[in-house]
Order: sequence, then structure tokens, then C-alpha cells
Amino acid sequence: MKWNSWQHCLVIWSLVTGLGGCSTGDNFFPETVLGYRPQYVPLVQIEDIRGLAPQPLRNPGRVLVYNNMLLVNELFEGVHLYENSNPLNPIPLGFIRILGCVEIDIREDVLFADNYTDLVTIDLSDLSTVQVTSRTKNVFEPTAFPPATNAYFECPDETQGVVVGWELTQLNNPKCFRP
Repeated sequence: MKWNSWQHCLVIWSLVTGLGGCSTGDNFFPETVLGYRPQYVPLVQIEDIRGLAPQPLRNPGRVLVYNNMLLVNELFEGVHLYENSNPLNPIPLGFIRILGCVEIDIREDVLFADNYTDLVTIDLSDLSTVQVTSRTKNVFEPTAFPPATNAYFECPDETQGVVVGWELTQLNNPKCFRP
């Protein structure tokens, strides 16, 4: 293949811009930056699923409508339950604390939820008592990265507990980056 001067210029331009974008490592991790800090909970607290009084919505995720009920996932925290016979005015019924929960589904009065790495089922036929009916361990991978891409974050430290969420905050000298 014979190259013309236009192709030579394109190759040189590509090399210059490509190499100019390389990081030496020292400048890649800034001293102070907005990023994500892991939120830890001791492993023993992860499996403590319980019903609580209604809570305010702070970081809602998936929303499900089931019969006359509205279920709203509070990311990494649990599930809000609402009586929804009047969709214009849902009435808060309670909150099920399920730490590490980001996905929910429901079938025949049984709530399926992730509880960090485990899959749990919860009987919703009687909302006055929250009863875990089964737990399948290690179904899901641990939450090793924050929810955002192209973001700096503190590297998780397993000695501090289980990462159940991420807090957006100012970080000093973060050592991890998610492209």
C-alpha cells in the first residue's frame, strides 16, 4: 500500500494526540476531587431484615405496582410500602429495611430482593409482620464500584465491613477511578 502525505499527517496527528493524553500516574489522581466514598456495615447487620415505620424517600430506585400496593426501592436501604388504591394519593404503610438492596420483584405476595450478595424472599401476605421465607447466599457479586462511571472513589476496604452503598462527597487523594 502506498501512503500519500495526507495519510502520513493523519498518523502523526494520531500519535501526538494519543500520546499527549497519556497520564504519568502522578496527575491522574487529583489531591481533592468530588467522588464516591463507600458506606460500610458490619456483615452481621446485613442479614437483619426488619419492618419499620414509613420513611421519607431519599434515593428511590425501581417502582412496582402490585394489586393495591406500591413498592418503591430505596437504593441500598430497603423497600417503601404504600397502599395504592387511589394512585393520586398513595398512603405510606411502612418500610422494609434490606441493606444493600438495589433490585426488587414481587410474585404472589412474595417479595424478591437482593440483600448485598444474597437473594431473599419476604412474605408480604401480612404486612404487620415482615418474615424472610428464604435466603440463597452468594447469588450476586459484591458492590465493588460506585453507581457512576467516569468517577473517582475511595477503594473499598473489606476490613471495615461490607459496602452497602456509596456517598458522593469531597475526597482527598483517591486511589481508585471507574472509567
